[in-house]
Amino acid sequence: MLSRKALAVLIALGAGLSAEAALADETVQFESAPVKPSPFRERLARERGEVVPQPQGMPLVGYLSRPPGDGPFPAVVVMHGCGGLSARLQTGWAERLNSWGYVALVVDSFKTRNIKDTCASYLADRVYDAYGALDFLAGQGFVDPQRVALMGFSAGGIATLEATKADGDEQLMDPASSRRRSAIIRSADQPKVTRPCRP
Repeated sequence: MLSRKALAVLIALGAGLSAEAALADETVQFESAPVKPSPFRERLARERGEVVPQPQGMPLVGYLSRPPGDGPFPAVVVMHGCGGLSARLQTGWAERLNSWGYVALVVDSFKTRNIKDTCASYLADRVYDAYGALDFLAGQGFVDPQRVALMGFSAGGIATLEATKADGDEQLMDPASSRRRSAIIRSADQPKVTRPCRP
């Protein structure tokens, strides 16, 4: 888990990026977490003699970057806002997190769905994108699976809150999967920080 101090510093916008370069960004593919059918849906299907289809995840694209070294490193999943993935978010926050010693996975929830924006309506499935990204990172050998957090901007902040709230959408997930409860929400009116945090 990230310390409260580390979370507080990550919540605010950092003052600048470290000169130490991260390893080259990598485009990765993973799936959103599949949603198991609710107990009601399963019971209804049994009563009707129907077979409930196996849940499938949505193919997603993400941008993975990490600090120099072998790790294991703490990591942050970054969820974009309703306007989609900006260059500032994709590279700026990834570089900032890497300079602080964190692996960054910036999730593009819209590319594979052919969506331009969701500013007029919320895409509720993004919470499962967050779960899929968390599971993807937890499976990487250079990531410390006990120190993975979510960071969201605007509508990505809503998905972050949904993913971390107790008894939320998590109850629809595989109970064997261990979910984390670290959330970082960023809005435009937060103050800047003058020093980066260290993991």
